[in-house]
Amino acid sequence: MESVSVSEWFWTLLIFAIPIVNIIVFICYVLGTGKPSIVNFCRASCLWFLVGLALSLLFGLLGT
Repeated sequence: MESVSVSEWFWTLLIFAIPIVNIIVFICYVLGTGKPSIVNFCRASCLWFLVGLALSLLFGLLGT
């Protein structure tokens, strides 16, 4: 398994800071394009987003 260098993380995080482009690149990484470390990071981030969305919906429905 290849490790991801600091410069690769730098460019990846820079791309994630660009609106619209970040969504496209994020989806590509979630679908498995790229180095395994970055793919796993994006998949974990996606899971945390879904957990937050589910909790927000749950508390939103209970609060009304």
